[in-house]
Amino acid sequence: MTTLLGQRDETVVFRHGHMAYGIGGTAKGFNLANFRVGNLRGRFECAGGIDNDEAAIRISR
Repeated sequence: MTTLLGQRDETVVFRHGHMAYGIGGTAKGFNLANFRVGNLRGRFECAGGIDNDEAAIRISR
């Protein structure tokens, strides 16, 4: 569907991933954030993370 920006409200989802994921605090902050530029709206969704601390990853689930 092709529309010009500003003709109608659009919502976009940006997926993000993290290195040194830890307990997921940064990912949670991203997921809580929303943005709006003109009529374009968006939100963030975490695709996953990588960490060498197995316990930290287990806590973040």
